[in-house]
Amino acid sequence: MEEVKYHLSRAEGPPLGSPLLTVQEAIRWLRLDEPGGPRDPAQTLKRYRDMGLLRGTRIGRAMRYHISDLERFVAKQSERLDQ
Repeated sequence: MEEVKYHLSRAEGPPLGSPLLTVQEAIRWLRLDEPGGPRDPAQTLKRYRDMGLLRGTRIGRAMRYHISDLERFVAKQSERLDQ
């Protein structure tokens, strides 16, 4: 059986066409884990959610982030910087 490999990027979208990303996938998509980023990317993502800046969806015990919500969050942050 062939191994499936994928990369997360804004251009390619979520893995295997899923519109929902795990916490770690959302962190990578937002690039919060890059050098110079926040010390605790998961806590930063939670803070964005708690502040109402980013919407998450709980499925069972797991938090998921819809790709369109992440795109909207980035667009709003870009608008804020342009003002």
